Amino acid sequence: MRRTVVALAALMLLAGACTAGGGTGQSPPPTVNPSATHEPVTIEIWGAWSGRELKQFNQIFPAFEEKYPWITVKSVGNRDDEAIVAAIRVGRELSSGVVVAILPDSGVKYLSTQLWQ
Repeated sequence: MRRTVVALAALMLLAGACTAGGGTGQSPPPTVNPSATHEPVTIEIWGAWSGRELKQFNQIFPAFEEKYPWITVKSVGNRDDEAIVAAIRVGRELSSGVVVAILPDSGVKYLSTQLWQ
């Protein structure tokens, strides 16, 4: 069965895969064995990024998919609060899985200006 996870932040995915023990005295998190058999997963990333930012993220995904071939990353551009409506719609269609919707505060307005460029 194919699960779909809707996420708005690609960095959360990548950062979560890169966490370490952090020297807290706790054992490190379990590692993923890319050669093991895994259930196919599709991750849809809905981001409020400009075209330039989206292009950068789209260059990262193929390397991630090569390392984790059972995970497909589908980038869906979205620049406003339609993300929450889309997340609810997708969530209703899932028989299992997780839907995550992260909404930016006023960052989109700032990042869309020439101050960011």
